[in-house]
Amino acid sequence: PPSSAITADPIAVSAASAVALIATSYEMAEEAAQEAGAPARLSTLFISGANHALDSLRNVRAGMEEAAARESARANADAQLCELGQPPWQTLSEQFSILEPELKRRILLIAQNEALFSKEIARQRLRPANVVPGCLPAARAAMEDDGALVELRYRLVPQRLTEEEFWRCYFWHVANTKIELCNDFVTANRARQL
Repeated sequence: PPSSAITADPIAVSAASAVALIATSYEMAEEAAQEAGAPARLSTLFISGANHALDSLRNVRAGMEEAAARESARANADAQLCELGQPPWQTLSEQFSILEPELKRRILLIAQNEALFSKEIARQRLRPANVVPGCLPAARAAMEDDGALVELRYRLVPQRLTEEEFWRCYFWHVANTKIELCNDFVTANRARQL
């Protein structure tokens, strides 16, 4: 009898039923071959076919488990995104708060350029640690105000990029935008003070 772990998984139940059916078919074919005086080669061919069928079932199950794991990972990422943080265009320093409208305008343009999101760009922006899940609160806050970012994420993840690759690209471009704008601001203020 199947164990309770197998009965809880419909895929496993189907695979176990198929295995039992193949085993029963093998036994029946072997008995019929012996009664008819068929050569042992017939039994070998049947075993080979049964093994091929089992391998096929295992591959189907592995594919289904992989798809379920991807869906689970996506659901986990979506659940983590529910934690709302500060959008990336908000500054932590009062000194730079005057730049927030321009910073927001520039950051909102990032999601409008799909070419900024690729596996190659993500690979070039490697850090020792993943940006996910640490960036998820800021990502969620960004998606609250940036419909283009939401659309782009659902268009690219997981078909072309992983969550990690997508957010690595996004936050790398955000960081460049901040550096560009804030450095210009600091340089302009220093020049003005001279």
